[in-house]
Amino acid sequence: MARLPELVAAGTGRAAIAKACERGQVLRVARGIYALPDHDPVVVAALQLGTELASVSAAQHRGLWILRRPGLMHVATDHGRPIDTAGLRVHRSARPVTDLVVCLQVMRCLPELDALSIVESAVVRGSVTLDDLREHVVGHRSGTLRRIVALIDPQAEAILETVARYRLLEAGFHVASQVQVSASVVSTSLSMESWGSRPTGASTTVTGLPSRRTVAGGIC
Repeated sequence: MARLPELVAAGTGRAAIAKACERGQVLRVARGIYALPDHDPVVVAALQLGTELASVSAAQHRGLWILRRPGLMHVATDHGRPIDTAGLRVHRSARPVTDLVVCLQVMRCLPELDALSIVESAVVRGSVTLDDLREHVVGHRSGTLRRIVALIDPQAEAILETVARYRLLEAGFHVASQVQVSASVVSTSLSMESWGSRPTGASTTVTGLPSRRTVAGGIC
């Protein structure tokens, strides 16, 4: 996907763009915005409405960790023109919708764990920093957002780890990540390895720490 000024700056003339559209080689999805025919149809649909993907829909498109797929398409608009909102959740937002904007949106409109999964993955990927988030969750109306930011572990490696850590904390356990522990002192601790999206081991007696990523829940 590209905007007309970007194409022209890259050396593609307006006549060549028009001809490519006539041949079906390029789609004009909105005024001044062009895409290839195989471009993500969800993105194209949002652009054709004069919007762009937002919140959990944008997170899903960008490959962030999604706990549940959205039932509605979330879009962002920075204009007041009427939009057919059937099947949509509309966010009034400045555009373009950056990863930081996506994180702030999901923290306001999704359940806490769903939002945490997305925001944590953005921090892990490096597209958003904890400092960025903290700067935008000040004020007495941002208490819920600050709680989510406080739960983020920048060292998390998979959504399974995020969910497990959250559920353990919710159940009242103390959870410590990336801890070097002698095997002899964790016989009554819970150890869980996460690799990709599946748990690979859980026991109440640990004789070694073979996992690449270990979460130790303090039951001892």
